[in-house]
Amino acid sequence: MEVTDKVLTVQPLDLKGIKEQGNKATELLSLSKDLTIESQDQYEYAADILKKIKGKGKDLEIERKKIIVPLDNARRAIQDLFRKPSSILKEAEDIVKKHLLTYTTKQEEIRRKQQEKLERQAKAEEERKKKALEKKIADAKAKGEEEKAIALEEKKEDIHIEAPVIASKTETPEGMYYKEYWTGEVIDKKSVPEEYKVVDMSRVNKVLQATKGKMPIPGIKIKYEKRIASRSR
Repeated sequence: MEVTDKVLTVQPLDLKGIKEQGNKATELLSLSKDLTIESQDQYEYAADILKKIKGKGKDLEIERKKIIVPLDNARRAIQDLFRKPSSILKEAEDIVKKHLLTYTTKQEEIRRKQQEKLERQAKAEEERKKKALEKKIADAKAKGEEEKAIALEEKKEDIHIEAPVIASKTETPEGMYYKEYWTGEVIDKKSVPEEYKVVDMSRVNKVLQATKGKMPIPGIKIKYEKRIASRSR
């Protein structure tokens, strides 16, 4: 592979060894399917086939790397070509987004404060009207005008002044939109409900392997499996 300022060239790949490795793999598969182990000789014969399988596996991996390594190198070279301009664009995007969010956050804070002011004014006006009616109700009761007092009580219960809602003054341009995200941070692990706790099985398995299954772990069932390991031939 050659890389210049203007051209990236990948050399032709030699695939002739792959078919030969495939044929040998098929032969070994056939021998494996025909295996019968009922004696020490047959046991050793099977172990010899296993070594050959492992050896051919290594040969196949060598052939694979002959193809994949140049492709990986080409891929890395392409990534390197695009990495710098992509990172520059990402930095520019982050700067613009920060300015946009700062502006909209500021405008929303202004709108919120104005809304709270209107709501306070509406509540104060509602209280003022209710107090005025309370005085009239008290006067009516003092004069023995019970029906008038009841009517005024009903009128008082109906008083509710709704503050006008201030709409956002920021109009989002076409093609741009906001997404909202909510995330959590653990501040008290003991208080987290059990359904949100994940068992670290990688750590559990390392401990069991290191202790050969002799260290019980509450809530964990220890399983044993015997596997064959073999060197290649």
